[in-house]
Amino acid sequence: MQRMALEGALKCVYWFAKTEVAHTTNYKSLLDFVKGMDCSYLEHLNQGGNAHYTSERILQEFLQSISATISETVFDDIKSSPAFSIMMDETTDVSVMKQLITYARYIKISGNQAEVKTLFVNIDDLVDGKAETIVKSTEKMFEDLDWSFQQCSAFGSDGAAVMVGSKSGVGQRLRRNNSHLINIHCIAHRLLQHNP
Repeated sequence: MQRMALEGALKCVYWFAKTEVAHTTNYKSLLDFVKGMDCSYLEHLNQGGNAHYTSERILQEFLQSISATISETVFDDIKSSPAFSIMMDETTDVSVMKQLITYARYIKISGNQAEVKTLFVNIDDLVDGKAETIVKSTEKMFEDLDWSFQQCSAFGSDGAAVMVGSKSGVGQRLRRNNSHLINIHCIAHRLLQHNP
């Protein structure tokens, strides 16, 4: 019963993440609502006098566990893909910290079926927006995820000089790890640069 209760709580947390509903303020009320829908097994979350599995800390741990499980599957799919590409863009968070967002586009093969997928894979804080810093962040990501640069077929970016510079841009620096890497200027960013 305790295992069922834990699985039920994890499903509630997963629902919050999947539907993008604020979880920290609604988690306990959702559990109470589900208990009232004849899911009384959730009462087994209460262990002893003070362990109720409703705190913000446990909620964050649930989210991290779900995230790690999903990420592991996705990263393995990318690693086993015959080829994949990465797309990167810089952003700034509310504290004005530079961040690098990375997506991967890959081929997921299941039996005789092949499907092209695009998924978020990483966000990294950057000390600056220099090409060398971005390349180091990318190389670390590849190393941490045990991905091969030889499988990476293309690099997409916003077309900023730091990304596509012909001498020392990120794309050119990444080509040192894979001479066949195609450097692509994102079409959505290119459309914004029209001449009247």
